[in-house]
Amino acid sequence: MQTSFRARLFRLLLLFAAVPAVLLTAFGYYLSVEAPMQPDPESHGDISEVTDFYHEYLFRDLNGAVDRYLATGEAPTALMDFLIVKEIDQTRTVIQDSLLNPETVQRLSVASGEKDHGMMASGDNYVQYVSRVLGPGQILLAGIVYDSSFTFALNQVQRDYTARSVRRELYSTYVTFVGGLFLVLVCLMFGAAWFLSRRVSSNLAGPLSALSSASKSIAGGDFRQEIAVDGDAEIRSLIENFNRMAAALDETTTRLAQTERVAAWRQVARRFAHELKNPLQPILVSLYRIEKQLADTDSWEHIREPLRAASEEVRHLTQLAERFSHLAKLPPPKLQTVSLRALILSVASLYEDKLKDHRFDMQLPEEDVNTVTDEAYLREVLHNLLQNSIDATPPGHRISLLLTTTGENQVSVAVSDEGSGMDEETLSSARLPYFTTKKKGTGLGLAIVDKSIAELGGQMIVASEKGRGTTITINLPGRPEQ
Repeated sequence: MQTSFRARLFRLLLLFAAVPAVLLTAFGYYLSVEAPMQPDPESHGDISEVTDFYHEYLFRDLNGAVDRYLATGEAPTALMDFLIVKEIDQTRTVIQDSLLNPETVQRLSVASGEKDHGMMASGDNYVQYVSRVLGPGQILLAGIVYDSSFTFALNQVQRDYTARSVRRELYSTYVTFVGGLFLVLVCLMFGAAWFLSRRVSSNLAGPLSALSSASKSIAGGDFRQEIAVDGDAEIRSLIENFNRMAAALDETTTRLAQTERVAAWRQVARRFAHELKNPLQPILVSLYRIEKQLADTDSWEHIREPLRAASEEVRHLTQLAERFSHLAKLPPPKLQTVSLRALILSVASLYEDKLKDHRFDMQLPEEDVNTVTDEAYLREVLHNLLQNSIDATPPGHRISLLLTTTGENQVSVAVSDEGSGMDEETLSSARLPYFTTKKKGTGLGLAIVDKSIAELGGQMIVASEKGRGTTITINLPGRPEQ
């Protein structure tokens, strides 16, 4: 399976991070294991040797001297500094050291009741003693008195022993701290490798992935691709060239699509001219007969205007069919001065019955707007736009028609509705001949509008949103004549 660029980059950075990580791990191991095991040059040796000396040798000699005294009655003064026998009502001193005072003797009596041998501080001195119970209320105390020099040496030994004990107790904590510290450092290194790989791969792989995705879309026929320009200089240049290529492809395919639409339009025109041309003349003759028969009746005033508008529309269709039949394409427009306000009012009057169930409003300038264009083309455009809005908009919803002029030599006619609207896919195909979403539609409406406006040198803009309605704006060139 092919490995992604980001994964390969991460492995590379991981390899570089592994070397200092191993060195840090080895150094941490040395600090936590090897260094504490080195001998302390200031250490006075093992405290157990001093402890064994005092607890085994001296106490053993004192006990031997006391046994000899009890057996022979002789007190070996070389082995002890004091020997005292305390009874209930008196104290008999056999050997008495000058450093031993009565208060210390009393404290030794109390201490011997708890422990038969030991050491006890007395001012700046230390007393090492053993005791024997001779009988009820009778106790023997013997021992050695150490002066301040021994106290200093003993304190030094005690400090050394305490330091060694504390060092042993803190050793596990020290190891845990050093191990945790270097574990955090190693994790930070691997995290930095991951972050850098993601950052670098985003700068490199991100644009490349976008290029790959856009290339697949172009291969699938979607040429409207534009990638955000990002990355280093070479990557930015590559993206800019790709965007220019995609834009050129889109423009080329648009021209090809337009060529295909023109060819389709010609086919539509042939069919439209054939289906429409034949029945128009009989209809026009019938309308003329109706006009003659009702000209002198009371109903004439009521039907004169609708009959006139119907006759105009039939003549318009006849002219349009004649134009379609000429090589199945729209002939060059016949430009003339047209009153847009009057034209819109004329076309809208034909849809009064169809629009009565909708909220229809027209926004027209109070003054007349004249422009040089083809009236037949514009009539057809307005018919298609109004009919499409009526078909797409439920009763009670708004349909509006807006006529505006701008200071840029342009006239705009916009038809808006609150109908069903179109999604992006439908909107992209709405201008094609025979494309329709209606059950009974022919798919010619917007195709005719688009072709007619193109012949007039204008532009049709379609804005639509599914479920919210559609607005179609017709922009016509030329300076309006007032």
